[in-house]
Amino acid sequence: KELIDALEIEASKTLDKQRIVALLGRAADLLDDKLEDREGALGRYRRALELDPKHGPSLAGLGRLYHRLGRWEDLLAVYERELAITPPGRSSVALLHTMGQLSEDKLGDDARAIDCYRRAIGIDPKHGPSLHGLARLLQERRAFTELVEVLELELKSLSDPKSRALLAYRIGRAHEEHLGDPNKAIVAYHKATEALADYRPALDGLARVRATQE
Repeated sequence: KELIDALEIEASKTLDKQRIVALLGRAADLLDDKLEDREGALGRYRRALELDPKHGPSLAGLGRLYHRLGRWEDLLAVYERELAITPPGRSSVALLHTMGQLSEDKLGDDARAIDCYRRAIGIDPKHGPSLHGLARLLQERRAFTELVEVLELELKSLSDPKSRALLAYRIGRAHEEHLGDPNKAIVAYHKATEALADYRPALDGLARVRATQE
């Protein structure tokens, strides 16, 4: 407590904004880690961010606290602020995926989760976790046109023959059963058999579609 008081006294006496921000962040860390004073820590992080809205350590500390307290909407808002100062790349994709999971699992907001996964894929079209998350939600919503687009992206990133066959078959079924496009279904089923020549579901799919075209 004495160290925290000393940090705040020093912060009150300096005119250097970045020094004040650093001191408030240090005080917040101590309040959280040593004294378990969550509200006190929140207050210091907020004051630091009022002076410097892009101060990474304070945003991270605030995010940790909100996560611990289960304040999911507040945590998502912090993630958005972190995203704004993160250049497009691996870190921003991971953050968007985390935001999607949070929206989906903690807030029950599938629309916001879909938006986060789309934004992640917009940066990295091969990001598997975001592709999986988006595909699952689109399947639940029966949004088959976009689902096929997402599955096609995922297919491009796969090299394992069995995985490619399974995914291509899934694309074929969507075209056949939900989008009413037998020609695209045939193309997808062919991709499945190219990956795995004896993949029975795709062979059956080809036979079934061709029979309806005769």
